[in-house]
Amino acid sequence: MYSRETAIHILLELEKLDTLHHKKGICDDRWVELITKELNKSQSLKVLQIENKEWANHNFPNKKSWQPLLGVVEEVGELAHAHLKATQKIRGNEQLRYLAIDAIGDVVIYLADYCNQMGFDLEEIVKMTWKQVKQRDWKKNPETGKKDE
Repeated sequence: MYSRETAIHILLELEKLDTLHHKKGICDDRWVELITKELNKSQSLKVLQIENKEWANHNFPNKKSWQPLLGVVEEVGELAHAHLKATQKIRGNEQLRYLAIDAIGDVVIYLADYCNQMGFDLEEIVKMTWKQVKQRDWKKNPETGKKDE
């Protein structure tokens, strides 16, 4: 669960609450409580990135900007390894499923950390990229994927 302070911080970061109003104490406590409950129901990439920044700065204050990128690569390798073993039917499917799910989660967390280091907004990047990707029709135009060709 989010504390009141964390919820306010997230709201400020999400530009849902005007900083000036917050500083003047105009923020209604019931409103903050309602928003806090809503934040606790769902986890957006933006909220994840904000929380990750606080956590990573606390735990790894001197890390280099490229270090989370190496974490992404490591976790993608673990995901590929789990998939390979599953296709080879070498290990139990439940264990490999768990390893794949864990690796996917770690990839997203490392990406959030990398985006923080680089000053990128992970959620906006995903939205922008998805908007472009979903316009492609590879069946209609296998060479470029463009719908209108």
